[in-house]
Amino acid sequence: MTKVADELLNPMGIQVIEDSIFVSERYQLTQLTDPDGDGFYDVHTKIAEWPDGGNFHEFAFGLVHDEDYFYVNLSVAIDNGGATTNPQPGENRGTSIKIDRETGEVTYVAGGLRTPNGIGFGPEGDLFATDNQARGSRPTSSSTSSRTTSTTTTRTRPVRSTTSR
Repeated sequence: MTKVADELLNPMGIQVIEDSIFVSERYQLTQLTDPDGDGFYDVHTKIAEWPDGGNFHEFAFGLVHDEDYFYVNLSVAIDNGGATTNPQPGENRGTSIKIDRETGEVTYVAGGLRTPNGIGFGPEGDLFATDNQARGSRPTSSSTSSRTTSTTTTRTRPVRSTTSR
């Protein structure tokens, strides 16, 4: 393995687009570039940021993209021992977000998640997020779908849920 970048805070998602590497970090989406061509991506540019309350568990999981947007999942804050922090120190956590690739504008597309550590597209373009822990009345290990288009997001619906103990 060769180190290609450093000074990232909890990188949890990566996409390579042309000559850039995009990384979802705890509180922002970062574009990494290598202007001198030495193989080390030493220029970090913030593309977008989202609320972070400073809790150890506020991760930005995954990173996928389409022609217009990046998509990331934001986990909620959790107390030591595993209970959900109440109230949440950062706003709009437990969500899936989209980030405009041109402007960096962040839009919330799904909510009600706790630790959504998987994200991807289905065969018809639906955005799927997996959530590996329960929140409220939702069972554990659920999968949620959100149909997205360039201009709007419609419905969020549970696709399949299983309970594990």
